[in-house]
Amino acid sequence: MKTVLMIALLMVAVPALSSSFFPLLPGTVWTLVDEDDGSMVLGLSNAIIWHDLLVFPRSEIIDGVFMGLTYWSEDSDGRVLLHGVEHADAALGSWYFSPPAVYHDPSLQSGESAFISVGVSEITDMGFQFYGYQPFTLYCEGNEILDTPLGPIQTLLHRQQWSGTEGPWRYGNSGLFYYGFGVGPARIKSTISSEIDYLLTELVGLEITDSPPLVPYLNLVVAPNPFNPTTRLSFTLDHAAPVSLEIVDLTGRRITTLHTGPLGAGSHAFTWQPQDLASGIYLARLQVASTVSTIRLTLVE
Repeated sequence: MKTVLMIALLMVAVPALSSSFFPLLPGTVWTLVDEDDGSMVLGLSNAIIWHDLLVFPRSEIIDGVFMGLTYWSEDSDGRVLLHGVEHADAALGSWYFSPPAVYHDPSLQSGESAFISVGVSEITDMGFQFYGYQPFTLYCEGNEILDTPLGPIQTLLHRQQWSGTEGPWRYGNSGLFYYGFGVGPARIKSTISSEIDYLLTELVGLEITDSPPLVPYLNLVVAPNPFNPTTRLSFTLDHAAPVSLEIVDLTGRRITTLHTGPLGAGSHAFTWQPQDLASGIYLARLQVASTVSTIRLTLVE
């Protein structure tokens, strides 16, 4: 039931890669614990060449049992890519992804998603057995300041969804991952079982104080969307701040300003009822202090 995965320390002399969002720093160990004192330990090793790719292996241990390895990299856009899974249980096999699955994308706004067809192959003694291109979608479920025993951590919530053919390569399905900026996995929980909910309690190799300062969460939510004739835009502020909320078209031209000025801490909502606008895509742009969030709106006939 508690099948996620984890890392052995393989020493290879190559440069470390570190991201402000998902730290790929060899020697980092994350320990997460659930309410029943069950544990998940994730450990990142030095980069290796794996199937002609430079990747970072991560060992995954659940309740003291080694579950296997996952293989990660980061692209030039800061997206975190999963290249494969090696299950410790031989019956579950070892899997290689090409193109890789995009498991984390810090550019996604709340409510947005990214789709990719992932080529899935099983690694066997005879070589690769190709299982076709499997639909994979990454969803951004929002932002949250997570209270942990290590202090508050600013997190981005991502959910991965494999569809198509059932198979043991579907790593992370039915999981919700809270990734701290500059910290990595801060909470991992199941979307289908309340019994699976791990919280970061120990971090080796990284200092949370090295992460960027906490900024207001721009958890802008729009509902309904698509809409006609009105929609409601809502968000929550951690503290009082100057706020600007405006609607622009895809060229950046401002359509209307829903609010500009200071707002206090708490929840806020504004209604937009466009007048004499063509159906199509528009953007809601929320700025709190120097932090900006944008979300798409679809006006239908």
